[in-house]
Amino acid sequence: MRDNWNHPSVAIWDANNETLDDIFADKIIPAVRSLDLSNRPWENSYNGPQGPDDPVEDHPYEFSNLMWGAGEPFNVTDLEKTSGFRPDMARSPHGHAMILNEYGLPWLDREGTATWVSKKVYAFLLGNNSTAEERLAINAYLLAGLTEFWRAYRNYAGVLHFVYLTSSFPQAVTGDHFRDIEALELEPQFKDYVGEAFKPLGVYVNFWQPTLEAGSKPRFFVMMINDEYAEAKGNLVLSLQGEDGKEILRGELPFAIPALGQQTYKFDLVIPDAPGKCLLRATAYRTGGDQVPTVSRRKLSIVKKSA
Repeated sequence: MRDNWNHPSVAIWDANNETLDDIFADKIIPAVRSLDLSNRPWENSYNGPQGPDDPVEDHPYEFSNLMWGAGEPFNVTDLEKTSGFRPDMARSPHGHAMILNEYGLPWLDREGTATWVSKKVYAFLLGNNSTAEERLAINAYLLAGLTEFWRAYRNYAGVLHFVYLTSSFPQAVTGDHFRDIEALELEPQFKDYVGEAFKPLGVYVNFWQPTLEAGSKPRFFVMMINDEYAEAKGNLVLSLQGEDGKEILRGELPFAIPALGQQTYKFDLVIPDAPGKCLLRATAYRTGGDQVPTVSRRKLSIVKKSA
């Protein structure tokens, strides 16, 4: 605490991780809490909160059944049917704000090799003969989508990715997202996809189906959040791009999200007769100034209409 109590990036103190022990709330946190003159909150893992305004952590690893070989494997299409709140890991009953500080796909090392706890997950997703580039690609893609999902429903006071910088060696459980640690160069696909997912103006396409039938008329829901203290306005575009990058379908709506607000927009579109791999893109273009858009993407294929 003495090393970091004046550091501007410290927003919260974390007493412990994935632990159940009354000593933290009864003795440890009260003994050191007064050292912080800013009186920042304390997070107390799976124990109940120690102070009246302290948050509680949640660790919903969707792919944990695969990691440990127990229960049915998770499918990302399940996200379309849930409400973005799964406090499975909050062991103690409470009415406090929740912080999501661990979630997502299991880890890869900096070369794209699965760690020993995540090998079954990537075998399930990609087969036993996947390449490092394929694993890095699906890690970035699904981690971004899960980040968008958890942020979109506004059930958590904070969503934190675990872990941005940690380690990379054969016996490691976790891994991080750097290609060159000395140059602080991130793995490009992680930077692209997850960088979009953590923008203050958040966009989440609530669609995870692998295929769309030509001629079908699906309704797409695009959820947006605004983590800034001023209203965000602009145009929201939902488009389909073919493998060549050309746009084959487009819908557009105006959006207005109040400060720290959330809103959901719906698009009714007719899927064109253009079989093949596609990219569904929701892009939020803000009005005013030199604003950078936010993009949410889903990979899918258009298939011929069944007889």
